Amino acid sequence: MHNALLMTLILPFSWIFAKYCINQYGAIDTVYFRVILTSLALIFICVFFRKNQFELLKKKWIGILFLAVFGFVLYFTFITLSLEISLPSQTGLCMALLPSIGYILSVLTKQESIDILRISGLALSLAGAVVFYLSYDASNSIAGLFLSLCAVISYSIYGAIYQKSFKEYDNLIVLSLSAFIAAVLLSIPFFTLSYFNYRDIGDTSGIVNFMILAVIFTLPIYFLYQAVIKTYGLTAANILGLTTPYLIIIGEYIFSYRGYITITEISSMFVSTLGIALVIFHKKIRSFAGVSVYEK
Repeated sequence: MHNALLMTLILPFSWIFAKYCINQYGAIDTVYFRVILTSLALIFICVFFRKNQFELLKKKWIGILFLAVFGFVLYFTFITLSLEISLPSQTGLCMALLPSIGYILSVLTKQESIDILRISGLALSLAGAVVFYLSYDASNSIAGLFLSLCAVISYSIYGAIYQKSFKEYDNLIVLSLSAFIAAVLLSIPFFTLSYFNYRDIGDTSGIVNFMILAVIFTLPIYFLYQAVIKTYGLTAANILGLTTPYLIIIGEYIFSYRGYITITEISSMFVSTLGIALVIFHKKIRSFAGVSVYEK
């Protein structure tokens, strides 16, 4: 349980600090240095403490590649571009939709059946997220919402792949290999699109900020996320996102990203949270209402 609580506390502030780095150094540099420094930190740890376990994953290289693409390359690209034009709370509310998106993927892959209660929850959660975006900054809302939803889908696929194929493997080994592959894949667009502004990135403060983003706000979240999946399952890991938007708003006040919150924003957050709760706790709701949990 302590893994889940720690992840819940770290996650909101990771987006707030990522927003700070984006404002200071740009989206492209933030994505690349976040991934490559996370990769280097993981490899350093594994070389000293897990060096005999790399052989276990020789036959899993395709799965590792998919983890790298969906969990690091696509997720960080979409989430960073979204944060560039949106508030962390807007992005965070969309990330709280993980259980809803996970349910859609389960229905499409025929792992779960269509359920009216969960469909209703899905509609509420999406509607709340859309209203929350539109209520603050309509000029960037559509693009930000689209990018956030792409990030949610990417991370949902990442979590599903990990749960299905890598739960039995060492967390650090899986993370280090997937992060390293992601860093290699991101090197091409980074050196093509970014000219690596040494005046901004190469100074001490720039390096320190990216190290903080990688080592304090990225590595622990991925490790804890996988640990929670192993212990409680994917749905439980995604439930943790429910509290994220509320904690992010507190952080936004601390870092002066927002000066107020409107009734519309509070209402839309509540509606979205209610919808997500319907998706997650549909069986308990049916049981409480006296309806068989096996009814579809």
